[in-house]
Amino acid sequence: MGIFAKPTEEELAAKATQREQEAREKAEDEWYASPPGQAYLAKEAGDVFFQVEIPHKTITGFANAMWASNTSQRQQANAPSSDMLGLIESEGWRLEHASWVYVQTGQNSRDKFLASGQQVVVQGEIVGIYLFRNADS
Repeated sequence: MGIFAKPTEEELAAKATQREQEAREKAEDEWYASPPGQAYLAKEAGDVFFQVEIPHKTITGFANAMWASNTSQRQQANAPSSDMLGLIESEGWRLEHASWVYVQTGQNSRDKFLASGQQVVVQGEIVGIYLFRNADS
């Protein structure tokens, strides 16, 4: 095809097919990276247990140094699929144990303005830890 030549129907169809194939491969890669995809791979490998950590909520904030002001915090829900655990169990796993932990990822502090002391805000996330047992074992 030249610089100013119009693409043929076959070339357009080949490009469309290539784009569709790339989209399918990307979706497949994303699925294998997800907790149900990881559960499928662990099942195929013959693992007896499968553990997954799923972040549920991120807590961020900053300390404000202004007079008589409070620290500012924001909570953001990390919404995994509403039936993530069900999707994992549909891959042949049975939920054995679940727990949640707060993981501190940082902190922010400022000296108080015209007063003694500091204002401190911690950042972190609440993570669910789920342990599954292979339903076949």
